[in-house]
Amino acid sequence: MSALSEYAERVTAHLNTIGSGITGVAGDIAALKALIEEIQNTPGSITPEDQAILDQMEALTVTLADQLTALDAENPPPAPPA
Repeated sequence: MSALSEYAERVTAHLNTIGSGITGVAGDIAALKALIEEIQNTPGSITPEDQAILDQMEALTVTLADQLTALDAENPPPAPPA
């Protein structure tokens, strides 16, 4: 197997990982949007239930940031010069 085909296999594996990660991140964003809508539709002052939603939203954004960092780490380095 040539160095080029080995590199192509590694890049393909990374792209598959990134694609799966993007699907997960998209689901997390949809969940976050639903939580934002829920909190925006709550009338009056912040209740303990509202605070729980806010805490859940914050935890989700931390998870999302961690996922994006992990995806970025999956990006393979540039190919060595020919």
